[in-house]
Amino acid sequence: MVDISSYQRAVQLDPCLTAHWINYERLLARQRRWPDAVAVADRALAVVPRAESVELLLAKANAENEQEQAEAGLSTADAALALEPDHPRALYLRGWALGMLGRLADAQAAMLRLLEIDPTSAAARSALEKIEAVMPPPKPWWKLW
Repeated sequence: MVDISSYQRAVQLDPCLTAHWINYERLLARQRRWPDAVAVADRALAVVPRAESVELLLAKANAENEQEQAEAGLSTADAALALEPDHPRALYLRGWALGMLGRLADAQAAMLRLLEIDPTSAAARSALEKIEAVMPPPKPWWKLW
């Protein structure tokens, strides 16, 4: 068992070092302690430079999605995308949150954009298949008038 106090001590000694916070959050994520992972990410985001916050935002969005807090996950993924447009992981997390919100066309668009950026993304392909499996069939073109 990993001693969590080592991670806590590291962030206490150097709270502006992003790597300490990321390592701490990853430990909590591996333990599936999602609320704690979000809390650590929030604490980190308050002190690390904005330019270094993307990985923390991604970790937070993932933990929020894991807790089915879709609105929060979407907001956090969008914050990451504001810093790094077209970031593959942020697009995936955004699509996941949109899917949970029932915004399937938007979720589909996020995954398609991700596949444009990274055509080898198995996660995006799998998510896209799941999204499209539950989407309502399109209306025939003659019923659009």
